[in-house]
Amino acid sequence: MATISTRPRSGKRWTAAMSPAPGSTFSSTSRCRPIIGPGRIKRCASHPIAAACQRLREPRPRSRRRSKRWPIHEIRWFPPNRFLTPKTPECQYTDMLKLNAPIVTEQNERRNTISARAYQELREAIITARVLPGASLAETDVAQAMGISRTPVREAFTRLFDEGLIEISPQTGTRVSLIDMTRVREAVFIRSTLESAVIANSGVHADPGTLDEIELSLRTQERLVDSDDMGALHRADMAFHSGLTAAFAHPRAWAACQHISADMMRVQFLIGMKPDHIRSIIAEHRAILDEVRAGKTGEAARLMAAHIRNVDFDQATLKREHQEFFRAGDVL
Repeated sequence: MATISTRPRSGKRWTAAMSPAPGSTFSSTSRCRPIIGPGRIKRCASHPIAAACQRLREPRPRSRRRSKRWPIHEIRWFPPNRFLTPKTPECQYTDMLKLNAPIVTEQNERRNTISARAYQELREAIITARVLPGASLAETDVAQAMGISRTPVREAFTRLFDEGLIEISPQTGTRVSLIDMTRVREAVFIRSTLESAVIANSGVHADPGTLDEIELSLRTQERLVDSDDMGALHRADMAFHSGLTAAFAHPRAWAACQHISADMMRVQFLIGMKPDHIRSIIAEHRAILDEVRAGKTGEAARLMAAHIRNVDFDQATLKREHQEFFRAGDVL
């Protein structure tokens, strides 16, 4: 019988004499050598080589160890709901955020447009006291009320935070900031100085087309005297002031005024815009516009400064009735 070419561990060649007798049986405990044929191993379950080959033929089980990395669709700058969404109660003012109509994303080609619209809606709701100081704002609830995703709402929250209208905390979530009377007084000073200076020292004649647009905003204010639409009244008032700065070729001056006057306007709407008070504001606007049309920019500037300084509210009553809406230690 020919010898087998495979060498055992001892280094000796295997011979036929080493092979088991024909017809013999093998058990798992029997110490036997495999019979190696050309290119294969005959069955011998107790031998390590046969067991290794059997393991190779079986499917390899998957490892249960999970990767520490997040899936690609979950990677964000920070984990969701960690900073912007309060853990406790839901937004109590969801219905108040439905100011005009849900934002239709199909009509906006860019996400920035949706974010700007969300910012304007939220800012108007806070300034007109539809969402009161200290109220909690949940990112998910606001997005659902406006009919948009959470990303534009998060961007709008960032702009409102920069303006000082909301506070974002990991512990308490997102809340509308309390009114700071120091900022109110600063806004009155800055706006009265800047807007009157734009009219008096611009060195240019007011644009007639822009003045016609201001006239339309005044007529809109007159129609809204007896209505309860504080949002529309606020937009018409802002159109008057922004129109005057644009008429004298200083549109960015109004952007600066708008950024610092949020608390000032919140106080005005918090005490309630009564019809008599609204009529007096419209009369002051009319007088300013008439002086500008007549070319009397000096008198128009004086009237503008007096108009802004005329923050008409009862300080003692405001503090007594709405103390929870102001920062602690504010002196009215």
